[in-house]
Amino acid sequence: MIYSYLIIPAEGLLLAIAIDILFGEPRAFINIRDTSQRISSWFLHKFIGKKGKVSTGFLIALATSIIILLPIVILLEFINYGIYRDTLLVFIYAFILTSTFRITSVGARLKPIIKYIENKDYASADVALSLITGTSFDESNAEMINSRIIETIAREYMDGIVGPFLYFIFFGIVGATIYRIICSSNEVSSGESFKMIQLGKFSSYAYAFLNWAASGIAAGMIVASTFLLNLNVGKSSILQISRMSPDRAVGLVTASIASTLNIRLEHHNEYILNDKGFSPQLRDVKNSMKVYYLSIFLMLALVVIPLAFIMMYLYNILNFPLLLM
Repeated sequence: MIYSYLIIPAEGLLLAIAIDILFGEPRAFINIRDTSQRISSWFLHKFIGKKGKVSTGFLIALATSIIILLPIVILLEFINYGIYRDTLLVFIYAFILTSTFRITSVGARLKPIIKYIENKDYASADVALSLITGTSFDESNAEMINSRIIETIAREYMDGIVGPFLYFIFFGIVGATIYRIICSSNEVSSGESFKMIQLGKFSSYAYAFLNWAASGIAAGMIVASTFLLNLNVGKSSILQISRMSPDRAVGLVTASIASTLNIRLEHHNEYILNDKGFSPQLRDVKNSMKVYYLSIFLMLALVVIPLAFIMMYLYNILNFPLLLM
């Protein structure tokens, strides 16, 4: 039993990391992130204008979760009776996990944008960045684009690394999948019209609740990474800077970068983080990517592995099989 509860998920996680590094994210039509975004978007547009926005948003998130999770649960139950059960489970875990976290794809998507900025082709950089963020300001402003890239790196670190890993450790692939669905639903509703934002209030509240711990851990890993890379030059309070962001979860993570690198991050006509910092330059974008990759390593070494051993101890000593059931 201990093999089923602990070793299979651990092997699945390691295989998922290897697949992500070698091949990147799965194709969109089999990617939980993209699939849940499409399903959430379809529901949101169907129910836009309906009363009971928060309750409707809850039902949309519930329906999306059922549509995504039901085939997974049926598949796992079917695999349990197969002769190659353990091997198949490892591959299923790995496949699902590659759809919930992202390690290399962030750098792969941002690399062409950085090239555009190096060539001073800011219009192309803005268009390419809008495909990631879902928003475009038609800006030919290098500093504004740099700011958006750095904010994207911070958000992707929390949504694509820290959150999925945490919920996988405590609640298995179901927890990681639900976390990804909530994040995707929040992304869909936050980039749309006011009515869409109203309808997406539940996903916004759920997103903030799910990330109350992930945001603190992500900020801590970023601060540690900038220190180890000798990039920490800021003296402003991270908590004070984060209060300027309307989204406290993401705001804490972006504030950690803004503070440590001492840069000014601006979201067009909405807020400014660390207004006393320097305007972000291309070197700050490249430094943020270095911080991103080192923070992933620190997350695995300092949080994921120790938590996995703690959960193993709880299972072995206290017969507490919460981990990865």
